[in-house]
Amino acid sequence: FECQTHLAKNLRNSANFILRNLRTGLKKDPVDRTSNENEVIETVRIGIEMANKKLQKDVDRLTKQLQSLPVSDPARTKIQKRIENKQKNHPVMPTSDHWML
Repeated sequence: FECQTHLAKNLRNSANFILRNLRTGLKKDPVDRTSNENEVIETVRIGIEMANKKLQKDVDRLTKQLQSLPVSDPARTKIQKRIENKQKNHPVMPTSDHWML
């Protein structure tokens, strides 16, 4: 139990570190940011890029699947909804006003 508590505290501290540096870094001019803030912002940017690439691959795959189905197939509606959901739910880079991911 003590080990799990210790690990949970470490995880919480790490998350707070990332959120704090993201929030403060986004509010500053890029030249005034600390190295920690720059590192966290870059890590978040890379993660968002990777997630968006994965989403785009999924959309491309579903679009191909949709095009292969006949127009009268009822499965088209379900696939179209999945495509729409993936397109509208993609992550974007946080800003100073909307920094929470």
